[in-house]
Amino acid sequence: MLFDRSPLSCIAYQQAISRLDVPADPHYAADIFTHAVHTGMTLPPDRYLYLRLPRETVLARQRHRGPVQPHLVDPRFIVANDHASLRYLAMLPNDRRLILDADRPISQLAATAAAFLAAPPTSPAPAAWTRMLDTPHGQPRTPAPAPHPA
Repeated sequence: MLFDRSPLSCIAYQQAISRLDVPADPHYAADIFTHAVHTGMTLPPDRYLYLRLPRETVLARQRHRGPVQPHLVDPRFIVANDHASLRYLAMLPNDRRLILDADRPISQLAATAAAFLAAPPTSPAPAAWTRMLDTPHGQPRTPAPAPHPA
């Protein structure tokens, strides 16, 4: 099953939006998702496909799709979101992550992604998203409360 978003994208969003002086709490998001995996409330993603979109591509897509919320194309947001995602992905073994540049031909992107997904990973699935945050680790933190069932 392939999802467009994962806990990683939600946490990276929180990290990036905080760079625009918008109240955000990436630590809380990371704690909640990590807690959900450790308690069996959700499954960690098996692998990550990350499609990097150059700003020019984002703006070109916008001309065809229509406007999006301005913060989503703010260069500060884009850089911070990319940084947070790549920081986490860099910690993963190669068989758990694939980073693709969107400026490559679609057929090449699809073939590369299909080959990546066809090979089962042998490394353990990662689940500790707190490792991606840009703050010192090991500081005492109040544990996140358990999420309420839907």
